[in-house]
Formats: sequence, structure tokens, C-alpha cells
Amino acid sequence: MTVPEKTWYQVFRRDKGLCQYCGLDLVANFSTFNAAAVDHIIAKSSGGTDKPENLILCCTGCNGMLTRSNELKTFVTRKQLVQKNHVEKESWFAKFKREVVETR
Repeated sequence: MTVPEKTWYQVFRRDKGLCQYCGLDLVANFSTFNAAAVDHIIAKSSGGTDKPENLILCCTGCNGMLTRSNELKTFVTRKQLVQKNHVEKESWFAKFKREVVETR
């Protein structure tokens, strides 16, 4: 879901260019900046708005983990889900990364 460009930049500045779920620096390079997303805490389909207080800056990885999570209506519950997913996937990712790097 897109938000007005002015609002997107307002949220980006307010959140200091950091994913509010995992802390990724979204201005570390152009790729992370270009992939940054603004997440609706309360989805528009559930009555949420495009007002900055309903929006949070996030990386695409965290935003993807929140797909179909419209029942989570607060930043805290959404962040808890993302953190749980990160913990569950970290060991798998570490193993996968080793396998990929070894084949270089």
C-alpha cells in the first residue's frame, strides 16, 4: 500500500531512517533505502489511515513478515511477531548462508 510521497519522507525522517522492527539502517546504502517501506500499523482495510501516527518505517524483510497480520493492531504486537520470526529463522539462515558462501 502506498502513501503520499510527502508522508513517506515525513515518516522516514521521524524514524531516523531505521527499521522500527529490527533496527536495520535504511540509509546504509541505496539498495536498502530504495527497498524501505512504510507499514500501516492498522491496515487501511481495517479502518487505518495514512496519517503518520498510523505509519512506521520498516525494511522489506520485516514488512514481508507482517503480511496477513491485520489482526495485530498495535506497534508492540507487530514488533513482537517480527522478533519471534527473526529468532525462529536466524539459525536456519546462518546455516543457509554458510552453504552459499562455501560454494563461491
